[in-house]
Amino acid sequence: MASQKESIEKQASATVDAQAEAIKKQAADTVAAQQAEIAKQAEALVTAQEADIKSQADQLVDAEAGNIQKLAAAAVKAEFDAGQRQAIANQAKATTTSTVSAALKGNAQLLPILKSRYQGKCSSSRRQHQ
Repeated sequence: MASQKESIEKQASATVDAQAEAIKKQAADTVAAQQAEIAKQAEALVTAQEADIKSQADQLVDAEAGNIQKLAAAAVKAEFDAGQRQAIANQAKATTTSTVSAALKGNAQLLPILKSRYQGKCSSSRRQHQ
């Protein structure tokens, strides 16, 4: 009977060991499958975040490029407008100077004529009063 008892104990021990190994293997397989699924989900999340960050960065760069273009265009326009204003002011000044100069020359030419006429009238009126 002792040998039957030992045989049953050995068989039970082997069964327990086999079940323990099966449970360990099943747990290891489950952990491996979960790790693979977690890695797959993490990769998908990282890829999605990467695409989102890239899209946001592209939008930001495009917006900044647009802003820079607008600022540059405004600066060029302001500089051009200032140059145009200055050119118009210079032209107006030159025209005014030219007009005034021509008027002064005309007045300078008329002055001797007017003086001689005025003096002539003054002389004839003095003669009439005498």
